[in-house]
Amino acid sequence: MARSIALAESASNGTGSSFTWDGGEGVLHASGTWDGATVTLQYAPAQPQSDITMTPSDTDVVLTSTSPNRGFNAIPIGTVRVVIAGGGGTESLTVVMARTK
Repeated sequence: MARSIALAESASNGTGSSFTWDGGEGVLHASGTWDGATVTLQYAPAQPQSDITMTPSDTDVVLTSTSPNRGFNAIPIGTVRVVIAGGGGTESLTVVMARTK
């Protein structure tokens, strides 16, 4: 069964909220007004200890107005978020991530 999470809703340039990812293959989809923006999926591994903070880093999953959907191979259990950048000021994007396997 697929699990979907909204990583950003009607968002502009900036960093979305972080969500726990159960691991597995999936797809990232964005829709709305792009105005030149790109959407990059970031990932941080699950925290090995409660006193250690893992900093999310960019993955190779990047969306644009001409490529608003992108499937990806298994991402391990951890935290995911999206960064919307490069927009001209009128971008308003909704980004959804769904697990496929």
